[in-house]
Amino acid sequence: MMGRKIFAEKDYYVLDNKVVPYEQFQLCVDQKDGFTIRDEFIPQIIELAEALLGKEYPILKASEYRNFVRNGNRDIYQGKYYMRREDILILAVAEAVERKGRFTDQLVDLLWMILEETTWIIPAHNFMFRGKEDVRTVLEFPVNYSQDEYFIDLFSAATAGNLAVVYYLCKDILDEVNPVLNQRLLYELERRIIRPFLTPAFHQQMVNWSGVAGNKVVNWNPWIISNILLVCALTVKDYYTREAVVRTAIPMLDRFPSFYAPAGGCEEGPSYWGVGVGSFFDALQILYDMTDGYINLFQDPLVKNMGEYVVKLIVHGDRVLNYGDCPAKLEPDYLLLYRWGIMSESKYMESFGASKLQGELPPAEQFIHNFFNPHRLLRGLAAEKAPKTEFAAPMKFWQEDLGIAGTREYEETGRGLYLAIKGGYSMASHSHRDLGNIYVFSDGKPIFLDAGKGSYTRRSFSAERQKIWSVRSDYHNVITVNGMVQGIGPDCRAKDYVYDTESGKCSMNLTDVYPEQAGIETYARSAVLKDHVITIEDHIVLKEPGEVQFHFICDSRPEQEPGEGSFFVLHGRRVDFDEGLSYTCEVLDKTLPETKIIPGLWDVEDLYRITLKNKMPVKTHTYILTIR
Repeated sequence: MMGRKIFAEKDYYVLDNKVVPYEQFQLCVDQKDGFTIRDEFIPQIIELAEALLGKEYPILKASEYRNFVRNGNRDIYQGKYYMRREDILILAVAEAVERKGRFTDQLVDLLWMILEETTWIIPAHNFMFRGKEDVRTVLEFPVNYSQDEYFIDLFSAATAGNLAVVYYLCKDILDEVNPVLNQRLLYELERRIIRPFLTPAFHQQMVNWSGVAGNKVVNWNPWIISNILLVCALTVKDYYTREAVVRTAIPMLDRFPSFYAPAGGCEEGPSYWGVGVGSFFDALQILYDMTDGYINLFQDPLVKNMGEYVVKLIVHGDRVLNYGDCPAKLEPDYLLLYRWGIMSESKYMESFGASKLQGELPPAEQFIHNFFNPHRLLRGLAAEKAPKTEFAAPMKFWQEDLGIAGTREYEETGRGLYLAIKGGYSMASHSHRDLGNIYVFSDGKPIFLDAGKGSYTRRSFSAERQKIWSVRSDYHNVITVNGMVQGIGPDCRAKDYVYDTESGKCSMNLTDVYPEQAGIETYARSAVLKDHVITIEDHIVLKEPGEVQFHFICDSRPEQEPGEGSFFVLHGRRVDFDEGLSYTCEVLDKTLPETKIIPGLWDVEDLYRITLKNKMPVKTHTYILTIR
């Protein structure tokens, strides 16, 4: 799929001296007060910084960097690496607002530690492309110690963004300590980020996320580019370099929305919306500031729909339709959505964000630890209060580009039944084998859930990914046919979507989702919530009589399991199923390093899998399951 290039449509590739010089640059030009740290945040930030005084920071060991190649572990090194970056932001903001010197020594120590790191690229991303773009070698050690960085990954760009914020807030404070601090900081930003970004010879190494070869891009693209733009905005003083960075960034950034359908759905799922689509919005805001409002795409309908998508997927509280590599709990950035709603004139986003904020600013702790997107830290510190308001959740939604439909009984998210069904295709970024997956909630509690993402290891993005049960289709609310789980490939997709706008009923053809060995002639699934009853219908035609299993993932064992009748009870809801099916229930394995944290994210000790299996072989049958 290839869609619009919205920057090109507006002739933004040609800048004509529209980039604001460094001396005239201002953050938050869309706000009447510009960038001003709100008084409410100052005591909170000071308290956070005081808790860091005297803290010792562990060294980053070579053996810990090697762990990813040797045993797949990425958490030990990353934990120490993240700590440095989260803490330096707290210390920098605290010293910038207090200016008593209490936090300066520790700020300088942390700054020097980060500047001295051989690389800012994390071990899992320390690879070199050789030849074709999809051929890469994972390196045990960084190899850029005597030259400009040859690659920019998510976290080297984020680190650079963090240091740009430190410079922006504390450059005069650092100069008073010793001018070499700022000189070294600016040198490392240029060596590791700016020069590689502007060097075409290095672009082959960045082709996967930059899209310079015409390839598809995902969250890496706006996530990295937004941080590079922030570095440029806050630290680059040479006008021609500033303009060159913006001129290089725009065609790359334009690749990201070009792979979105007009409906604006994020195939990577709601957790990657924040770092993908959310970072795209960050980049749009930075470009808006860098050009004093000249680059302005907020009114574009695609940009608006890309923002509204994540609000549609809210179930209740911190529960969302967590397909793909999305954890069980997720709260999108309410301030970001509120700002986006205002700038795009979307009452939907604006009212949702405002309803969560309820006339108050969020605690500083919610955004000051976000070193991944330091632009949002600055925006958060300068946030204006949103008015108190209520949000009415949509009773129905249809995300046609992704094949996702949802229906709820009431506008109040924690009341009544909620139903959603997901289509899609197997090759989507960060996808699980979950085509046709069903989500059911009752009064905000899960009946049938998607276990979601646990912890990433080397297996998470390797040929062994399918050994992680939370990724496999037989651990989603879908079927297994003749022992065959869902396949993977360009033709493995749901199709023939039919959505009834009046009832909210959604149906899809899932025949091509399973491999040929499954022996499926045709398979269609539909789901509807009507008259306080959810009905799931599966029409299956096999080439020969065979076995069909229905799987359902739950957060508890049913309160009442099948006895003489073909039903069970979960969270007070009765689930009736076909009398030709037998019932079993098992606790799910939580010993894998990738899945051990998953039950805790659902606030339980264990998750369970219910399996309904046909008692006798069938060739053609329509199975109906109801929840009331």
